Amino acid sequence: MTLESSEEELHTIRFASPSHHHEIFHANTHPSDQDEVVNTSYVLLDLPTELLEPVKKQLEGREEPGDVDLTMEIRGRNEEEVVLTTPQATFQLRTVQNSNSVMICGTHHSDPESRKLGLTVLKVVHETIQLTDVTCFPGNRLERIKELLQPHFYTGQTNETRRRIEDSNSPDASPPITLASLYQEVRASDSEIQDYLRQLHVVELDGSLRIISLGYLSTILSALLKCLDELGVGPDERFALGPVVDILTSRSDIHQAALLQILKKFSVNSKIQKFPHDVSYDPHESVGLDPQQVVKMIGLSQLLCIKPTKIESSHNSKDHRYIQKTKVENLLADWKAKLPEQYGHYCTIESLSSHSILSNDEKNITVIPMEKLSLDPKTRMRQLFEIQDKWKIHQIEPFLSPITGGGLKKKFDELVLKFCRKIKEPTASQSNPQPNSDNSSPSETIWLTARNKW
Repeated sequence: MTLESSEEELHTIRFASPSHHHEIFHANTHPSDQDEVVNTSYVLLDLPTELLEPVKKQLEGREEPGDVDLTMEIRGRNEEEVVLTTPQATFQLRTVQNSNSVMICGTHHSDPESRKLGLTVLKVVHETIQLTDVTCFPGNRLERIKELLQPHFYTGQTNETRRRIEDSNSPDASPPITLASLYQEVRASDSEIQDYLRQLHVVELDGSLRIISLGYLSTILSALLKCLDELGVGPDERFALGPVVDILTSRSDIHQAALLQILKKFSVNSKIQKFPHDVSYDPHESVGLDPQQVVKMIGLSQLLCIKPTKIESSHNSKDHRYIQKTKVENLLADWKAKLPEQYGHYCTIESLSSHSILSNDEKNITVIPMEKLSLDPKTRMRQLFEIQDKWKIHQIEPFLSPITGGGLKKKFDELVLKFCRKIKEPTASQSNPQPNSDNSSPSETIWLTARNKW
């Protein structure tokens, strides 16, 4: 410790309390009286560089114009493992034992008439909390959002009005969910929560959050494309909001605010918009849609609506499974039937690859229900091998992304080594070669099969 005045010398050392033990509470680093000195608890937090540097700059008064204050919060319910969050990242907390005990000390004047300083040992701590960035490994942290929003689906303004009347007369009605309440309930950063809300097609109505189901969203988007076609607006042309909003709110029984958020979600500049989307309405505002994303969402709805087919086991009559599978030509026909003719060329099977795989002859397509796949690695691998007995490496990689930190090669290789076997087979056709493995050759294909029978 360095003292500002050379005249003040350390002279005595004393303990504020005879019993020193580790407790985790909010610590007061400047206790005002003896009782508070004894009762205040301290914890050591080891900050990584990306968090430490902004804190040091703020403490040392080195902030520069434009710097944003770093906000750190502890989030999580009592029954959960809490996390530390910043606006953009989430950190796991792990307690480790110190090799040496650490004394938290303050200074005091041992004698009112003396300039000599003494040290007061406020606490002795034996543990340090270390932080690990888990932003890329959400696990089940975001599942709480689905749980909270499940009773709050938006299926049209008529149903919304009816539901609100029923809720007002029911003491057991679920409380409205707001963005602020999610920040308190969910163990994730603001950025993660907002990204997940966009994935769930959530809109904000009167301050409350509502999920729009994929089926209802597809209905609205199909009506939108039909409306634009009637108005003579081409796929890549911009249009004024006013006429489109008037037509759709009258035809589709949808709240204007919900419609505006959907329009801006699928606009060409949607990637730079934050959640919730701005719902300010100017009927003369010019908007351009991303036709590829709109058509893809309608196709995804068609894909996930394929009826499951029962697959009997050849070994055990009780061991059967259900697979969503259909012919590619049938899916494309149903998909294009939902669209004006000028949008038909946007219907490509490749755009649905995030939720499906093609058969080797590319005549059949099988649904991969991403939302139903487990976040437990072993269970997820079992589910994937139930859908298909063997996989090419490039096929299975996207479906393991949520449990490999967004596709980290090291994590992917660990899963393959633990749960899969690699087999080589002669390549049947070279008409559409796909990258498969660094160890494969043009004349052979490497497949992954299950290492164990679950």
